[in-house]
Amino acid sequence: MPDTNLNRIIQMPFGNTRLEISYDKVNNWIYANWIGVHSFESIRQGAQELLEVFTLAPTAKYLNDNTHILGAWDTANSWLAQEWIPAVVNAGIKHVAHVVSPGIYGEESIKALLPLIPVNLNLMLFDNLEEASDWLANQA
Repeated sequence: MPDTNLNRIIQMPFGNTRLEISYDKVNNWIYANWIGVHSFESIRQGAQELLEVFTLAPTAKYLNDNTHILGAWDTANSWLAQEWIPAVVNAGIKHVAHVVSPGIYGEESIKALLPLIPVNLNLMLFDNLEEASDWLANQA
């Protein structure tokens, strides 16, 4: 499958980018850069795109970068926990490095999701992309 199918840019109707997805062949992981303010629907749309990429890419690693997210995104937590995360695990993802968005709202969003994460998903939280990348690179 050509790499271009694994690299995607998801935009808002008026053109602003809200999610960049890419397959890093060197590190063998999927990278997602979430940008701006997100609603339940924008999270759902982006997560569905990610799931499609997970099924196409030969990797068990996901680098989730929320550095550029503004505000809370916990409106999607129930859906993520009940539908999306089990599908992600079924697609073969085992290790997730999550870069927490700056500010209290992003931090509170991930803290609310953590108790809902299944034990068969190795998820670690980081304050910056470099530490997250280093950790993910060392996962088998």
